[in-house]
Amino acid sequence: MIIAWVLVVGALLVAAWVRAASASLLSIPRADALHDQREGRRGAGRVAGLLAHRDDIPAAVALTTLTLLVAAVSGATLLISDTFGLWTVPVVVIVAVLSAEVIARALGRRLVPHLAYWSAPVLGVVVAGGRWAAEQVPDENNRTEEEAPEDEIDDQERRLVDSVLAFSETVVREVMTPRPDMITVDLEATAAQVRRMATEYGMSRFPVVDEVGEVAGLVLVKDLLRSGDVRSIAALVREADFVPESKRARELLSEMQSAKKHMVIVVDEFGAVCGLVTIEDLLEELVGEIADETDSDIPLVEQVTDKRWAVDARLTISELAEATDIEVSDEEWDTVGGLVFDLAERVPEEGERFETEQLALTVVRMQGRRITEVLVDRIADRQ
Repeated sequence: MIIAWVLVVGALLVAAWVRAASASLLSIPRADALHDQREGRRGAGRVAGLLAHRDDIPAAVALTTLTLLVAAVSGATLLISDTFGLWTVPVVVIVAVLSAEVIARALGRRLVPHLAYWSAPVLGVVVAGGRWAAEQVPDENNRTEEEAPEDEIDDQERRLVDSVLAFSETVVREVMTPRPDMITVDLEATAAQVRRMATEYGMSRFPVVDEVGEVAGLVLVKDLLRSGDVRSIAALVREADFVPESKRARELLSEMQSAKKHMVIVVDEFGAVCGLVTIEDLLEELVGEIADETDSDIPLVEQVTDKRWAVDARLTISELAEATDIEVSDEEWDTVGGLVFDLAERVPEEGERFETEQLALTVVRMQGRRITEVLVDRIADRQ
């Protein structure tokens, strides 16, 4: 009898713990988890990995807590129904659910955000179990075209819906143009120089940097055209808006639309400039590439042979996985260049080769300490 009650109470406590830990996990931006991982915080790597598949967490947690609550209610009912009768069943259900909720809230208030890091291994098992359970359910997407109803959304609409869902979890750091790629003008530049740059790059505005490389503001080409024969751009510099790299992209898009802003400067946790974001960058995350006559026709990835690709180091890991049809973990990096740096654990040199379990990456071109081009070979068939 005592052992049975211990199991019932244990199931309630575990359900409350999983619920509280998942709430703690979902409250942490993935950018913060990646930063904590670089700082060596225990459990941060697992948390970042779980947050990379954030959409899998709620369903897996709901399935786990429901299973535990059903087990607890069933056990408690069997223990007390003989004594008090079947009318106790709804009472047991209410008490069990409320108890789990109260315990979860108490844990959450006291231990957030530490709870997520402590519970990351358990949450990993929970999410994996939920993912396995979901795979056992027949997938409606696997139906043939003849079986699908006529009003079903097409592939393009489905991709748009997927983009919108992914966009809700995207942070600014993932869509920004990094600092080395920013095209800037000097505060001491002349109007004629800026006009030539506008013609060369097809841009309507530029970040302006001072003598020490700090962003002093923005200059708009339309202001130059209205200014007549002005020589220096200093008087035309507008104040720039700065946002943290961990900010949600969807929130920034809404703010930029409301304020009619087209470009903002991105800063890291120390306040240093790490990139910029335009409203076009944000929209492209939703609807795909928006090409115009000023965009380069050079692709970020080009297939050389069946098992070889020449890629720009800025190519994202998800785009690499799509191009090679090989799943590549993106728990610790966002781009191919970041993956190579992680494998090398130093600044690599041109011609160096690094391998994952399924891919070989050769550094083709460097620009200073920055990787610009990588040759990717599939080696999965060797296994």
